[in-house]
Amino acid sequence: MINVITKLLQSNKYSEYIVIFKENYTSHPDYPSLYSATNTLDFIDIQNIAGRFDKTDFDKIPSRFIAQLTNNEFVFVEKKHGKIFCINEFNLKVKFTVADFLETKWTGLAIIIEENKTLNEKIYIFKMLFVSMFLFLLVYNHENIFKIAPVLLGLYISFLIHQQSIGNLTTVSKKVCEKNDINNCDLVINSNFLNKIIKISILPFSFFLASFILSLIDIKFIETVYFFGLISMPFVFYLIYIQFFILKKVCKLCLIISLIMFYLAIMKCIGFISNFSYKPVVVFSFLFFLITFLWNSYEENLKLYIFQKKEFLELQRFKRNRETFKLLSEKLINPEVLNTLDIITLNRDNKVYNNTLFLILSPTCGYCHLAFAEAISLINSFENDLKINIMFNVNPKNTNNQYVKIIQRLIEIYKYEKEIFEAISDLHKSQMEVDKWIDKWGNCNRYDETFEVINEHFKWCAVNNISYTPAMILNEKKIPNIYNVKELILFL
Repeated sequence: MINVITKLLQSNKYSEYIVIFKENYTSHPDYPSLYSATNTLDFIDIQNIAGRFDKTDFDKIPSRFIAQLTNNEFVFVEKKHGKIFCINEFNLKVKFTVADFLETKWTGLAIIIEENKTLNEKIYIFKMLFVSMFLFLLVYNHENIFKIAPVLLGLYISFLIHQQSIGNLTTVSKKVCEKNDINNCDLVINSNFLNKIIKISILPFSFFLASFILSLIDIKFIETVYFFGLISMPFVFYLIYIQFFILKKVCKLCLIISLIMFYLAIMKCIGFISNFSYKPVVVFSFLFFLITFLWNSYEENLKLYIFQKKEFLELQRFKRNRETFKLLSEKLINPEVLNTLDIITLNRDNKVYNNTLFLILSPTCGYCHLAFAEAISLINSFENDLKINIMFNVNPKNTNNQYVKIIQRLIEIYKYEKEIFEAISDLHKSQMEVDKWIDKWGNCNRYDETFEVINEHFKWCAVNNISYTPAMILNEKKIPNIYNVKELILFL
């Protein structure tokens, strides 16, 4: 279902979330179930609704969603021009009438997400800068656009070839390089025939980047680019020969590069530009070899990074396996004592919950602030299914710890004043300074009583070998510190 959800994310402007969704979805303990998909969307903070809808409410459903068909297949659905277009996991597109879809195809089960209305400022600024530069060249230097255009196209195609070679497929390369009886970009790009001296994934990129830089120095130097395009013809013919006669497979991206090189050579042969000097030849050669050296080093490091990332994802899958989670979770030495301690419960009601999480914090621990924020998110996601209790692992006899008096005051507020959520949020969410917090909430008036509560927390943690914070206890099982609070959403 991963390709179907990818289309849903793209259509609702969540493209930047696709990679992180795939990483977490494939490592979910219930992968590839429907629950794992919606749970992962929750995990990466994309609001979604999954459930069965009354078909009479079909008009109220957004125009793009995921639907389950009567054959149990999940498809991406788009309502357009009074028709229903469905795309399945294998990118097969089928069109239905609305009546046919509702009566015979759809089970009523759907996944819906809201369109992302948050503007990605960095991407927006980059796009606006690129468009502004292009318009500037078009208006004030329009005669040079025609000269630089093939270089820019070559640079873009070369980048796609490089991304293809390291397995980082873009939307364009996926369409262009789709494998069939003739086309096989991976086979060509990784062929030993084309990677003996300089990698085919590096050579065109170095050429066109050096060409672009040279043309920026002086547009008159563009003739040097045409000159090198001409003398590169033997390699271009070799590239074409290997594809058609040796491998008997072609790479469309490589063929586009070949066509651009042919264009450069033709422009030189017909004297498109007449001025020529040896100075830009030297500059181009220097840029070409420098870029090749640097890009080759970068590519090796990038491939190492991708390999390590894949290894990390495998470890994530192992870690997030439900059986692994159960195996690593430790039994408490004295769980019965835990329920007798005075603790702070964030859910102020008398409901019976299926799951109980004890979150053990320390005000001086920076990670505890994040753990608290994630715990609040869990309450919002599992409002009726998760009870969260707060404990503190702090030695009350440590007079140098100025936060002890804040903890005492928190316990007093919880037991006698009942306004605990704002007070504890000021400590862990707003990270208010000690003096300011005390100015707002005051000092504890029940020192001995609250001291004993903290001391009982501290002794219980020592008995159960809890010496770090934040620590978690879920349903009377101690959760190892390799898990964070947010990951618990995968196991509830």
